[in-house]
Amino acid sequence: MFLFSNRLLPGFCIMLFLLLATEGIAGAQYSFSARLTDENRKAINNATVVLFETSDSLLQRTTVSDSDGVIRFDRLSLASYYISIMTIDYSDTSISIKPALLSAGSAMKIALTTRVKDLKEVAVTSAKPLVERKIDRTVFNVENSVSVIGGDAIDALQKAPGVMVHEDNVASPAKAQ
Repeated sequence: MFLFSNRLLPGFCIMLFLLLATEGIAGAQYSFSARLTDENRKAINNATVVLFETSDSLLQRTTVSDSDGVIRFDRLSLASYYISIMTIDYSDTSISIKPALLSAGSAMKIALTTRVKDLKEVAVTSAKPLVERKIDRTVFNVENSVSVIGGDAIDALQKAPGVMVHEDNVASPAKAQ
């Protein structure tokens, strides 16, 4: 059974060709990949990377770099983009991605610079623990107890471990023998 007459067949073939060609051009998808490293070429993992389209600055996609520092964005249209890279130990970086880079399909190498923080002053403080257990005794450091502020010695003894206070009488069960 012949579905098309000889007159319709050439027109159908041309339309089918144009439809497939247009779909191929309009549906073309590109990708972008890069490897994030530090100044010593060590891979940077867990960096947040955000992709924006340059024309409208709208967020397109977000990803996180893998253990090898690699990021990848697939199914992109042929347009200008920029990425914003954010991570804790390195300075935030923005990089422009031109359409030619998308069509080339090669991976870009991006080196991030270490974020340097200068401290003006450093204060090291220490406090004794509230309760210290020693070989022959238990020490209760009253100066570190918030619950005895504004109280007297009896209030402090009521909070001390191993001490019982009843109507101003102080007793230690371990020493009662």
